[in-house]
Amino acid sequence: MFSSAAMSQGITVCGNEIELNNPGQDLVHVKDRSGKGYSLQRYDGVYYNTFYNVAHLQQIKGFKLRADDVYFAGYLRTGTHWTYEMMSMLLKGKAETAPIWKGANQLEIVGAAVLDALPSPRIINTHVNLFHSPDDLIETKCRIVYCLRDPRDVAVSLYNLSRSGSVVTNYAGDFKDYFYLFLEGKADVNGYFDHMKKAENFLQQHPDIPVLTVVYEEMLENKLMAVERLAGFLGVQKNVGLFEAVAEKCQFSKMVVDKSAYTIKFSGENSIFRKGVSGDWKNWFTDEMLEDYIRVYNEEMAGSRFYRKEYVRQK
Repeated sequence: MFSSAAMSQGITVCGNEIELNNPGQDLVHVKDRSGKGYSLQRYDGVYYNTFYNVAHLQQIKGFKLRADDVYFAGYLRTGTHWTYEMMSMLLKGKAETAPIWKGANQLEIVGAAVLDALPSPRIINTHVNLFHSPDDLIETKCRIVYCLRDPRDVAVSLYNLSRSGSVVTNYAGDFKDYFYLFLEGKADVNGYFDHMKKAENFLQQHPDIPVLTVVYEEMLENKLMAVERLAGFLGVQKNVGLFEAVAEKCQFSKMVVDKSAYTIKFSGENSIFRKGVSGDWKNWFTDEMLEDYIRVYNEEMAGSRFYRKEYVRQK
């Protein structure tokens, strides 16, 4: 997955120091309104984080899926680690924390041989948009799980992952300037709005592929209901005791502790599990930013199956 030479970048995965080695990237330096910015790589017309190896991006289209795979294609910071943990427990039939980082099963991060060796049913997770998924997805029609979250909270969470101190982008600007890069799609996978629109277009073209959309805010409000919905979609036999145990185990406060040894950390800081709340954007947005966000959200998402009125509420 990575080369584990002497650590110069402050990254650890599952407690092991790693050093990124990603040759051949088409690097693009994105600058904000104040002249600060960060580097992304461009692959097949899409911006990606420089964390991803080009060879791993190249393998995605030809990757062989299985009919019983769960294809988990959520955008960054939409609750994917949380949802992954729930699905993993349900498929194994045990409310036990998976002793791995989610990225260990992620298409952009590991080689195909690693994923091929996983027993069925696999959760193949990725942040790439659905049009850049394996060609096999159309043939196998394996189940897709897609996450939604208030884009304002996604922007805040992604900023905190990208800001100075994270060796992935090491962005040194302030949130307001970053926010406008986010609105413009100058972010990983061409931004969240593009990711949702691509997902909708793909699903419209392939209505025979089963999909479940999980909503972050609804999961927060009723964890047990979220577990039950996931179980039904995954074909897990009804087991009230298991569902209640999974909902309890997957509380944010417990996951932070249970996954600490298995997550990725930058300079010793766990950047994956930050707050696990909804509405934190209110602590970051100015009135001007909120006005601009609502305008862009309505322009980008009007008429979409993913449009949610609560994502444009002002309080």
